[in-house]
Amino acid sequence: MKRTLMQILLIILFSLGSLTGESQFSTEEDIVKIQIFKSYDQIHSGMDFKIALRVYILGTWHINSNVPAEEFLVATNVNIPTESSFSFSEFKYPEALSLFLEFSERPVSVFEGEILIGGVIPIPEDIALGKHTIPLQFTYQPCNDQTCLPPETLEKEITITIVDKKTPIHEINTEIFTKLEM
Repeated sequence: MKRTLMQILLIILFSLGSLTGESQFSTEEDIVKIQIFKSYDQIHSGMDFKIALRVYILGTWHINSNVPAEEFLVATNVNIPTESSFSFSEFKYPEALSLFLEFSERPVSVFEGEILIGGVIPIPEDIALGKHTIPLQFTYQPCNDQTCLPPETLEKEITITIVDKKTPIHEINTEIFTKLEM
């Protein structure tokens, strides 16, 4: 019990960074980068469309999965802020890796390298034609085998164009969405 408490305290201490304000690690933006893809070039009202996030995690780093093994670890999460008129109806995270790290007595559930995360957004039937921006928030906690940095939220947006139902639409980025199996 004392050993686990000590490990938790060390993780918290390391996640706060050094007392001088200088970090010995890269910034979170260097550790994790994301690209966002949409499944259609234009969209009709009343249909569902998919988005995908390609997440690049730098070298020896990983991020906690969407279901971390320990309560004190912050889950990876993608969401649309509640003030938006859009929301996800379905979401798919990749299968997580289970790793033993220096600070853990049990394996931790993580993502590393390059991963794809996908979601389905239903478009309301009564939405106005034209361009709409959907805000996205990607929250994660970067860690390596010795320490975890504070959680970070990247705020991105994706623009969609709603067209009348007589206008043809085309699937795009099919090579991304076939990998997601959504």
